[in-house]
Amino acid sequence: MQAHCEETGKSTSRDRHNHDDLPLILLGQGGGSVTPGRHLRYDGGPVMNLWRSMLDRVGAQLAQLGESTGRILLA
Repeated sequence: MQAHCEETGKSTSRDRHNHDDLPLILLGQGGGSVTPGRHLRYDGGPVMNLWRSMLDRVGAQLAQLGESTGRILLA
């Protein structure tokens, strides 16, 4: 499972690193734990929620990861 994204997202300033409206593609099936072939729009929460959810799939279930506020349903 891999994630590829436009690293700066939507920003109104050239020097601002922003994760709002971040285009991202998730590749792979996470050992069968992720449903492939879908287009999802996630409106809300930090991108850390995705990283935390991906780590869950490989057995690294963390109570907290950076600014994460929860998990994203990937199944």
